[in-house]
Formats: sequence, structure tokens, C-alpha cells
Amino acid sequence: MIDKLYDPALHVQKPRTYRLVACKRYLKTAQKRNKSRKETRKAVGSQLRFLRRNLNSVNRMLDSYSIIPLKPKDYKYLLVIQTVYQQQKKMYISQVHTVEDRIVSIHQPHVRPIVRGKTPATVAPDSALCFASSICCCVNLPFSPRYIAS
Repeated sequence: MIDKLYDPALHVQKPRTYRLVACKRYLKTAQKRNKSRKETRKAVGSQLRFLRRNLNSVNRMLDSYSIIPLKPKDYKYLLVIQTVYQQQKKMYISQVHTVEDRIVSIHQPHVRPIVRGKTPATVAPDSALCFASSICCCVNLPFSPRYIAS
């Protein structure tokens, strides 16, 4: 997004993104077989700080334009990413793993996690495909998490 917004005529220099550093830190934690809570929390906090820095850069770059130069799809992604950042930051600060109306996909922000099976069950994305007479359609279920018996 920073690459799309950068215009040498409007901006003095392109903001730093630390993409390679962020990628290396993520892979360092993700590729470990056993991760402690401390390591996981440290990695999540690090990625949140990288994202905050990039979002601040994007917002500063957008301020220099009179109209928003992004395509509608890219602007929608930006808004969804900002919402996901706020949700993740809220969970990180309060040290919980749930948040109301959690977004699980940037490309499909309407999909919400639902709990399948009995009470201590895992969470799955909330969406369904219906096959009727060789016509496939996607059915969006309600946004709030709910219990579904198998």
C-alpha cells in the first residue's frame, strides 16, 4: 500500500517499512515447533508495532492527497486492516484471545468465526456453501459466534 501511495512529487522520501526484518522475526517464531507463551506474546507485539508504524505512514501519505488515490478495493482493504489492527491490539493489551465480531479474513471481512460441536470445541470460519441441482451458492450465516451441534 505504501508503494502505491508513494509519489516523489508529493513526498520527500519513501517511508521505511522494515519488511524484511518483520518477515524474519515472524518466521523465526512461526517455524519453531514449540513456542512458549512469552515468545508468542513477544512476536505478536513486535508484528503489531511494525503494522502500527506502516499504518501511520499510510495515513501521513494519504493526508498529502486532496482525494484518496486508492482504488475502492484497496481502500476497503486499508479499512479492514485498521479494524483488524485495533482488534489485535485490544486482545494483546488485555491478554485475552477473544474479541467481539472478530475479523478472520481481510479479503472476506463479513466471515466470522463460529464454534462447532460441543462447548470446548475449536472455532471455524462462519460461511457455508449450498449445492442444489448443480448450482453452487455461498450462504452467509449470522455474524455473531454461535454453537452448532455436529
